[in-house]
Amino acid sequence: MIYTSRSKAFTLLEMLIAIMIFTLISIFLYRSLATLNSTNKFYGEKLSQIAYDQKLLKTIYLDLSMAVIRSVYIINQDRDTAVVLMQTSHSVHRRVMPYVGYVVRNKKLFRVESSQKLTYPFNEVNEMIVDEVGAIEHFRLYSSKTHFLLDYSSDQDPKLMKVRGLNY
Repeated sequence: MIYTSRSKAFTLLEMLIAIMIFTLISIFLYRSLATLNSTNKFYGEKLSQIAYDQKLLKTIYLDLSMAVIRSVYIINQDRDTAVVLMQTSHSVHRRVMPYVGYVVRNKKLFRVESSQKLTYPFNEVNEMIVDEVGAIEHFRLYSSKTHFLLDYSSDQDPKLMKVRGLNY
């Protein structure tokens, strides 16, 4: 009777095959993780742009809808410059019945808030807070007896917003 002793351990070839399979799986998992990270970054930037647009729209909407009757003064000077002045009951800086102005210069939108009546061009006498809202391609405001129509684009995507004044 001949006994062959068969070992219960892995051979070198089996270990190499297992390491190769583990390496291939690790490479695919790493690529998937890298793709997931780049996708998250892309959608995070898009989400922050949407949040910015919503905050901008909300501020402009509240300013226009709470504007005092016949206080809105629109100056569409040229293609790159637009100015809107008004008195409103909406304040970002906790003022009572502030005077608010939107100014577009060099494709940047600024919001000006003051407790004194604003005139354009602005002078040093006016005490005001200027907030840079951000880059904007196009900004025009049109007024009727009961509504405002805002035509603007911030990222090559034109938008229209119709606002009914609450004080009309």
